Amino acid sequence: MGKIDSITKFNFFTISDYEKEEKYLREMANKGYHLESIFFPGFYKFQKGEPKDIVYRLDFNNFKGGEKNSYIKLFEDYGWEYLLEFVGWSYFRKDAKEADIEIFSDDESRLNLVNRIFVARLLPLILIFVGIFLPDTRNMIREPHKYLIGFGFYQLFGLFYILYVVLIIYTGYRLFKLNRKYIKIKD
Repeated sequence: MGKIDSITKFNFFTISDYEKEEKYLREMANKGYHLESIFFPGFYKFQKGEPKDIVYRLDFNNFKGGEKNSYIKLFEDYGWEYLLEFVGWSYFRKDAKEADIEIFSDDESRLNLVNRIFVARLLPLILIFVGIFLPDTRNMIREPHKYLIGFGFYQLFGLFYILYVVLIIYTGYRLFKLNRKYIKIKD
């Protein structure tokens, strides 16, 4: 039998759980599994190597082209290795033994990150919910004969509706807590 060089693991994080994701990636590196790629939300491919204390940091941005290259170069100048880009998130890593293991120099920068996440990811989800789901739900209840797809569809729609609401509330609450945390630290 051959030696396993890489593994794929599933671990789901919402947009507000980036600090938990950083911690998870560090724990995996300490076990000798170093992030190689992410190919679908929650599916991480790790390369087997020596266990090492590696710090992972994530930043959410929407830079393109030359602006993106300058952004990555700035991080590299401070000793960070750029790994990958996945749905707007940039993944960086650095040996934990190095002096500065934070990519944000102050809490105002962290607060700006939370605000970027809210505006670019959560706000559109809320608008979609209010603009599409709520009116469709009201119409389905008022005029069910127009939606003759079947009872199973209603159950599936209801399940997605509940899941959507739970995710919006959870993510909104976590972003609110992060916002308060960085405002409190800043003051």
